[in-house]
Amino acid sequence: MPVEAAEGYGVNISENTTVKTIKFLTNSPELELFPVWTADGNYILYTVKNNESGALNSYRMKADGSEAVRTGIGEGNLIGFNDLNPNGTELIVTKSDGSQSDLYRIDMNSGIATPITNDPQKSEGWGAWCRLGLKIIHTQELPGSSSQLWIVDRDGSNNTRLGTSENIGTGKDWYPLGLRVIYSANNSKEKPDLWTIEWYGTNQTQLTDTPYGEWNPAFSPDGKQIVYVSDEGGSPELWLRDIQGNYRVKLTENLGILDAYPKWSPDGSKIVFTGHSSGNSSDIAVIELASSADIVPSPKITNVEIEPLSTIFEKEVANISVTVKNEGKNSSEGYISVSFPNGERIERVEGTGGNIKTYAVGDLIQGKTGEISVQYPSVELLQYQWNTQQEETINITVKPNSGAEKIVFLIRASLKNDIAGTYERDPLISEDIDQEGFNVYNYSINVSKSSLKVIIEPQAIETEAKWKITAGPDTEWHPSNYTINNLTAGNYIIQFSEISDWKKPDDVAVTVNGDSVNKGIYTENPSSGSSSGGGDSGGGIVTSLESSRNIDAKETASRYINSGLHVKFDFPMSATCIMNLEFDPKKTFKRTAATVEMLKEKSAQVPQLPPGKVYKNVNIQVGNAGTLLSENIENGSIGFKVEKPWIRENIDKKSEIRLWRYNQTSWNKLEVKKIGEDDQYSYFEAKTPGFSSFVITAYTREENTSEEMKIEQKDPEDTSSLKETYRNSSTNEKKDNKPLSVGADNGKGENGKKQESGGKIKSVIVISLPLLALLIYLGAKKRV
Repeated sequence: MPVEAAEGYGVNISENTTVKTIKFLTNSPELELFPVWTADGNYILYTVKNNESGALNSYRMKADGSEAVRTGIGEGNLIGFNDLNPNGTELIVTKSDGSQSDLYRIDMNSGIATPITNDPQKSEGWGAWCRLGLKIIHTQELPGSSSQLWIVDRDGSNNTRLGTSENIGTGKDWYPLGLRVIYSANNSKEKPDLWTIEWYGTNQTQLTDTPYGEWNPAFSPDGKQIVYVSDEGGSPELWLRDIQGNYRVKLTENLGILDAYPKWSPDGSKIVFTGHSSGNSSDIAVIELASSADIVPSPKITNVEIEPLSTIFEKEVANISVTVKNEGKNSSEGYISVSFPNGERIERVEGTGGNIKTYAVGDLIQGKTGEISVQYPSVELLQYQWNTQQEETINITVKPNSGAEKIVFLIRASLKNDIAGTYERDPLISEDIDQEGFNVYNYSINVSKSSLKVIIEPQAIETEAKWKITAGPDTEWHPSNYTINNLTAGNYIIQFSEISDWKKPDDVAVTVNGDSVNKGIYTENPSSGSSSGGGDSGGGIVTSLESSRNIDAKETASRYINSGLHVKFDFPMSATCIMNLEFDPKKTFKRTAATVEMLKEKSAQVPQLPPGKVYKNVNIQVGNAGTLLSENIENGSIGFKVEKPWIRENIDKKSEIRLWRYNQTSWNKLEVKKIGEDDQYSYFEAKTPGFSSFVITAYTREENTSEEMKIEQKDPEDTSSLKETYRNSSTNEKKDNKPLSVGADNGKGENGKKQESGGKIKSVIVISLPLLALLIYLGAKKRV
């Protein structure tokens, strides 16, 4: 049956549940003192007091007490070993200098001693390393004054007092996370108590306030327990308590001494201390402990998942998943708590536990000191009978506040200690505390506001032209491709700068919600006059015949065109599937713009689609309508790309990639050859006599009679081309006993419904009658 101790001091648990064995490692008439573990836990450093000279000599032995050897480390005016740094390379010792004492660092490889403190007016010593090996807490005392707690850098700089405590004990330690330190102090009391303080001097807290003395404390490596010396039973003995004060255990009986100096092994399974046995006044002993998880429940937050991982946009939601595992004894109940101090809106909550509750602002909730009114939203999972190794998970969907830069959420877990009637918690110590007064882990997700990028075309003037928004966080003029970040989602007006001889785009109203890319296309001012080169007007203004609703992406480039000089238009923004256009001009033109429109559906400029499964519909216009007809160029080509996943899904041994061009009356197949590939795309090139509407398809050779359509060499304005087209059409009719259907795709029409044969006949009439009339006319003329 547990025995209640002094109020606020925790339940006294029998050592039988905690201590496995106690073993003395030394047994000599000399005094063995100040044991320190090596960093790997394989050895123990300690001192032996010479009975004749009274000097301390340095020794090392294995953790089982074997192979004890004298090392000589730090000898000479040595008062005691204090602490070894985390990587085991430097030992802090206290040395005497007459009536004063100072801290020294001993290099474990060379044995060289370097003073850390060296003020002849003060006594300083009994230091403890921080977990990073950069700072040291220690005791400082002026003659005639009480000792105080101080902190100093490894090199002796920045020696600063911590807190207001006085009459500081020699033993002290750092919390494993390095946030705070533990020490003992009498202050105005007759006997010392245990205290903690943040390493930067805040949150000085008294852990114990009893009629007994507690001193020489040390944190366990996991930060959950504290070993210390206390005279609670009438004489100094080693005691163990959890950090929250829920329980305490007496570890030794008639073995302790005033200067026991307990130290945890690096793995937390053992405690080395100085005790007395067999009539000797001081020997080195080791306690082997049962795991704290064998005594009490042990909540552990094992996983926190955030999706998206680190950043979301304002209008998106974040999904948070928290998993907790009981790594200790069974518990009758446990909790997972997640709260949102910035007041984000909780959209959805679900979990594996038996009960989940959402607390809104103004609700009542149980805090550390009693019932409180909720100040910001929180969610709680409650699970009854939470057994050893059992995991529970809570999932929360939350939406960021408008204008917020982060979603901040605080999490903690607790399991009921059924022995003490209190709760074990994770975390035990942290820098943050929630509205209920408990330590929490602090997580955050960045909230990215919207961004706006503007691309100015054509490329020839993109270095001259500028753009800006009329209101917002950044209203400066910017060049093409500049991005304004951290925009609040909403409506903005884009303005463009004036450029000589160019007509700037009208102001553009845009709605920004996430990342937005907009374009401003400058057109050459018709009133600016003709080119001094004497060539034709090439068409700086490109007017689209396509509805803006059908344009998926668009890119424009411009060039001067001179007769006899090869021309290439590149589209570096990769906004469409077209990479470049090339041709040899037969005439000289003024600056000419080339525009590629990648469409969502069939172009409005064509009556039907060509055969095959469509990859992309594209309009390509070079110059004003009619400027660069086929008779004005030669050796034309188009570079385009197709996504590999689409190819894998739609191309097999019986099919191929085709590029079709519409020549005002019919679709013509272009010569296509593959020119390369990378991880994402396959790249192709096609010869073309001109530029108009194009379709990239996956075409199966057995699909329909359109396979017989010849490769286009000339525009249909050429009469001989028309004759050849008719001859091919007539041949197909004879071979298949079916008319050629322009735009047919597996027997389906534009609306996707299967066409009857009459529909195909109508197509033939539309195409064939003008051809027949022309041939009849030509034949009649010949007979005249």
